[in-house]
Amino acid sequence: MIGTSFIELIAIRTAVTVLRSITPLSIIYTFSLPFLPPAFLTPTVKLLSLYPIAETAFYFLIYLPRKFTLQAAAEHPPLPPSSERKLLFSRIISTIPDHGAYLQRWFLGARVEDIKKDNMKEFLRWSLFNASGSWSEEPDGDEQEDEIEEYVGMVEQEMGRKFEEGRGKAECYRLTIDQVRMKHRPLAWYIILTGIDTLTSIRLAFGGYTYYSRPLSTFFTTFPFRFSTLLTKNKTPSPTLPYWYRPHTSTTTLPILYIHGIGIGIHPYVPTLKTLAATLPTTGIIVLEIDPISGRICPPMQKKAEMLASITRILSHHNFSKFVLASNSYGTVVSTHILHDTQLSTMVDSLVLIDPVTILLHLPDVAYNFLRRQPRRANEHMLHYFASTDQMVAHTLCRRFFWAENILWKDDLKGRDVVVWLGERDLIVDTAGVKDYLTNTGGFADDGDSDGGGVEFVNGEWETKDEAGGRLKVVWGEGLDHAQVFDEKKWYTRLVGDIAEAAVVDGQQSQA
Repeated sequence: MIGTSFIELIAIRTAVTVLRSITPLSIIYTFSLPFLPPAFLTPTVKLLSLYPIAETAFYFLIYLPRKFTLQAAAEHPPLPPSSERKLLFSRIISTIPDHGAYLQRWFLGARVEDIKKDNMKEFLRWSLFNASGSWSEEPDGDEQEDEIEEYVGMVEQEMGRKFEEGRGKAECYRLTIDQVRMKHRPLAWYIILTGIDTLTSIRLAFGGYTYYSRPLSTFFTTFPFRFSTLLTKNKTPSPTLPYWYRPHTSTTTLPILYIHGIGIGIHPYVPTLKTLAATLPTTGIIVLEIDPISGRICPPMQKKAEMLASITRILSHHNFSKFVLASNSYGTVVSTHILHDTQLSTMVDSLVLIDPVTILLHLPDVAYNFLRRQPRRANEHMLHYFASTDQMVAHTLCRRFFWAENILWKDDLKGRDVVVWLGERDLIVDTAGVKDYLTNTGGFADDGDSDGGGVEFVNGEWETKDEAGGRLKVVWGEGLDHAQVFDEKKWYTRLVGDIAEAAVVDGQQSQA
């Protein structure tokens, strides 16, 4: 992630402008070809014309049809029972620091006065009942309507005011129902991505990692094409989830499962992964490679059950019966699913969460900052163009991302050794609020102190033990933005130290 200086702003906006100009210029040139004089169309010009023609075809034959099909409605998960919904809402209502600001963000900056009772019910029908229709859609049965009325009453009590009857002009942000907002990437960008991917593969191979590709029959389902698929004999036991692997021979450490975040794949993590391999030379490492959040054109993100089944097959294939789970950003969503899974959760010995987006996910910061904020600073423009509006990333977050099953609570962390890395200047997550929540037994500090309500951090670290025998350590990355821990050696070396410490078996023989 780049910084926020004026020079970086000029650089990123120039890069984005150039990339966004390629396709319209190519279309104009291609459609003007029949009108150009024959003398102009020399063999060299004809050869050079192949690229704008390819760009034009790529836009009309690939991007536009996919943009239309990717707008299809989301398949929401089954509705949980009323008891679970009520427990969830109780947790939500008790961890909102400012209920007025909370509603204003979810209602895209509307005045609180414009959020009336029917607006609030519409928001609750989407967020808690998976309703996918208009604001007038009623939940099934009087019991659910009474439940919604109860939730509205709880919000009114917390805010100290009643919602007006009827519907105001405020419009709520319903992530899985609203339009999937995406922007076209020119063919040139995917050519660049191919080069980055090739370089990443070479660096990981020299770092001791072996690529396990999807079956050869899936070669044409992902673009840019993964040429590693043609060069490796190792195939993933999951038909949809490739990964990088280092064998596990240690008897003093547990193996590691690493899950990356949204971006351009594993490339930003290579220095960290190579340092980790050098630090733990006999420790097994599996690095999943999730194409839909890696800037590629590919099939949609696997559903939760499918992803967990794929991970189970991969772990079983390499005899990982106990492991350390480390993940960054969107990878913490998959980690949350693992922790909530009856079988896989028993295999997780310890946990390292880097820039987690799942803690306090009910707050609007992650959804708003990633998908609806108008970019102004350099890092925001980088996030907006190269991540938020990528077609498969946008589809994943708008059609495969269900906050109620992705949210992670402190109670979910008890009984394990857990390290949580937070960046002070994170442009996506309200890390001050997350830090406050993790370091205070009551949820949020009454005084709003950004240092965890007076909790003392020593060298940017704070830790405690819970009654179940687990240890929670919070690392505060001073001056760090989202994912910048992977950019500087002093930070990722420290992170590797935390992962390596989590992998130590404390004198017992490894179970993998």
